[in-house]
Amino acid sequence: MHLRIGILSRNSKEFTMKSEKLKSLEPKSLIQHVEIIAVKAKVSGFTPKYIKSVIPNARAIAPFLGCNEIQSIIFSILFNLNFKSARISIDDLAEYMNCSPISILSYQKDFDQLVKLKVIRRYYNDDGRPISRRDTCLDRIRYYVNKYVLDSLSQEKIFIPRKLDNLDVYGLLDALDCLFTERDNELLTFEEMSEEINTLLEDNSKLDFVKKIKKLELQDDNLFILLCLSHEYTDDNESMELVRIIKAIFPELKKQLSIRKEFIDGKNELIQKDIVNLEDGNYRSDRDIKLTERSVDFLFGNDKKVFTQKKIKKRLDVILSSDIEYKSLYFNSPEKSSLEFLTKSLFPSNFNKLRLKMKQNGLKQGFAALFFGSTGTGKTESVHQIAKKTGRDIKMVVISETKSYWFGQSEKLIKAVFDDYRKMVENSKIAPILLFNEADGIFSSRKQLGHSPVDQTENAIQNIILQEMEDLNGILIATTNLNDNLDKAFERRFLYKIRFEKPSVECKFHIWKDKISTLSDQDVRRLAERFDLSGGQIDNIARKYLMHKILFSKNPDLSELEKSCLEEYLEPRQSKRLGF
Repeated sequence: MHLRIGILSRNSKEFTMKSEKLKSLEPKSLIQHVEIIAVKAKVSGFTPKYIKSVIPNARAIAPFLGCNEIQSIIFSILFNLNFKSARISIDDLAEYMNCSPISILSYQKDFDQLVKLKVIRRYYNDDGRPISRRDTCLDRIRYYVNKYVLDSLSQEKIFIPRKLDNLDVYGLLDALDCLFTERDNELLTFEEMSEEINTLLEDNSKLDFVKKIKKLELQDDNLFILLCLSHEYTDDNESMELVRIIKAIFPELKKQLSIRKEFIDGKNELIQKDIVNLEDGNYRSDRDIKLTERSVDFLFGNDKKVFTQKKIKKRLDVILSSDIEYKSLYFNSPEKSSLEFLTKSLFPSNFNKLRLKMKQNGLKQGFAALFFGSTGTGKTESVHQIAKKTGRDIKMVVISETKSYWFGQSEKLIKAVFDDYRKMVENSKIAPILLFNEADGIFSSRKQLGHSPVDQTENAIQNIILQEMEDLNGILIATTNLNDNLDKAFERRFLYKIRFEKPSVECKFHIWKDKISTLSDQDVRRLAERFDLSGGQIDNIARKYLMHKILFSKNPDLSELEKSCLEEYLEPRQSKRLGF
């Protein structure tokens, strides 16, 4: 009797221990349910027996994902494999579970539903094969788990796809850009992108930008192009290559060619409604597409100035006045007097008064100045210092970039310079300076008619500049070393003409003293009197002086400085002799 009780007692204890062990193995979190499903799936053959064994786990996951049990099982296996590979193919799944790909494809509707719920994402692999072949290959499809699902599972919260509503125009365009990027990278099909764009617009239908877009009543294809261009505009890119934007959005080659032809033939509704412009060119060349000024005004209204200022700050051809370093400049009396007068005229308060009076008296309101003379005399730096003192930005014109090998293109480039400058003036509180630096090649004498096509092109460019200077509504400064070659028609259009001479002895004294402050007045006077150097040449010597000091830990003596002065001359020459 006692023995039986002892056996019963021992069995009872073992049963309790077994129950506790089993209890400890029960999943405590959603992640553990996922793990059990994924681990059991390995070499399972994805059989009905396997599915039945993990249904309790799948049932725990399904409500959090908003899907059924089978879809939960598929998700769990993909989730597990996603840690080893960024994108999972049907073949990867089949190999893991030791079954045929066809048996997995029988659940294609469940895969599609998971994609629709945004629990997983579909990726179309670009394996380098031609588009016509690539789009029809079965092995192209890959899947990966949405990162936000992991966050929901970890926190045991019901997964709700992010709803992007109540956005401002910036947030909306950024969200649209993400969709275009995903489409371009083949993370979304065209249909999926279309659905998401329409949902995004619907969720933000109260936004003024969206209301204006809807007023245009565009077909979907053109709507997407316009939205893409709108983002580019706010992201500092005024234009995009037509081919690039079409390829990014539309997957089918036939569709791409059809849309491209519509634009080139001028039959696309975006062209016909004056919403976009297409640059001139031939069919084979890359051609840029951009929003028209009218459509920018319509779509962005008062925000247009914000975007324009943002663009100006990032442009390589614009020097902001705040970025210009202050420098002391020394000139002979005539240049100094003329520059002071010009600077005073360009202070915003004075400039506005002068323009108003000119307008009232029927005079032209544009200010054009020519700085001419020897090299190294401070012409360009003077423009920078005037801009610094008057708070004006500088739009630099790179002469070489206004000339093209293609017939007719150079004229368009120079016209674009003035069009761009006009926009800057319109969108700036203080009008910037349009600087043609070293303008010898573009302001030179016009060629006789009947000469080469190059001469005809140069004449055409100069005629454009002459007309633009006539209509100028801002400030233009040109610098040149070769004033003798300047066309007479340009001379009349420059309101100010300032000649920069080589510095006098007194002027050179101040330049030497400013550049190398450690020199004694006696040595400075000696250098100023003996060497006929420009300010730019003295600046070169000062830089070499500093390099010598850094490398040898001592200042060069006067004889070394004099040697450096002689090296500034391209041809050997003697320094001026003192006395008789």
